[in-house]
Amino acid sequence: MKVIRTVNGDLPLDSMGITLSHEHVLVDGSQWMVDPITENEHQLSSKSPALEDMWWLRQWPNTSRTNYLLDDFDLAVQELGFFAELGGSTVIDMTCSSTMGREIEKLKRVSEITRINIVAGCGYYVEGSHSPQVAVSDANKLADVLINEIHIGVDGTEIRAGVIGEIGVSHPITANETKCLHAAAIAQKETGASITVHTACDALSARSATDAAQCLHEFGADLSRVVMGHLDTFAHDIDYLLSIMEMGCSIAFDLFGNETFHSEYGFAIPGDSEKIRGVVALCDRGFAERIFLGHDTAMKIQLRKYGGYGYGHIIRNIVPRLRLSGLHEEQINQMLIENPKRMFSVDAITT
Repeated sequence: MKVIRTVNGDLPLDSMGITLSHEHVLVDGSQWMVDPITENEHQLSSKSPALEDMWWLRQWPNTSRTNYLLDDFDLAVQELGFFAELGGSTVIDMTCSSTMGREIEKLKRVSEITRINIVAGCGYYVEGSHSPQVAVSDANKLADVLINEIHIGVDGTEIRAGVIGEIGVSHPITANETKCLHAAAIAQKETGASITVHTACDALSARSATDAAQCLHEFGADLSRVVMGHLDTFAHDIDYLLSIMEMGCSIAFDLFGNETFHSEYGFAIPGDSEKIRGVVALCDRGFAERIFLGHDTAMKIQLRKYGGYGYGHIIRNIVPRLRLSGLHEEQINQMLIENPKRMFSVDAITT
């Protein structure tokens, strides 16, 4: 029997409802921080985001240590509550390890209070976030950790992960990241869980999704149960997105609401209008069954408290715009409900 494996146990697939396929409820993204240079930048980097600082943070989000830290339990409850009020049901949480800020017991309590189903991720993010153990372990040993977290529990608890990811790749993919892709493929074969990959979306010429898919294929992964994340950064290049799906993978437009310019990397995240055009173009070609949606909420400035759109943005703002762009309810429900039910299902554990 197929189920959704949440932090509060296995649930029937029909309980998933509207699902955000790539989010972070609690996360420490400090591996992305770039050291500030001027005295003014140092002052901005050390304070909690405020309205008068948005002119800076929307252009230089990686210079703020506090911006990339979501660890406030009460705020997490409040922000997910807005998603629940709009009819949201499930969040796939991609904070995959303690070095990335995963706090599994706190995540469980957030789920209990908000009544939002939370599927916890497990895995190894980009190399800058790896624990020292990753470098000295082989792929089989790394896979054993993931298998244990999916079948037994995370960090010594009985709270199980339900998805492998987000597995991080840089450009170029490092040797340790390749090893982690191998571990993910091994764990997928053992558990049947799907894999989500963090692609190097800040390197637009890199085509890292292609490289990651090729690695996973060589390691024996089932690419029909792989989601390549952050590919709305290629909304302008439909042919490239089609090439990823032709390899067997699904793709995620998971940066809705994030329209920042990362001046540290010279990288602009496409606006929601461009993302919508990309989704519509793919749906018009018959690929609604291969598209997943989310916000990749990982910064304070994405939360409503700090002036962002929050976890409810897709329901409140993007879905109406998809309708105006000509998509039918069946296509929208496919991306938000049916696709997650298929992709994030696992076999129930029988005792």
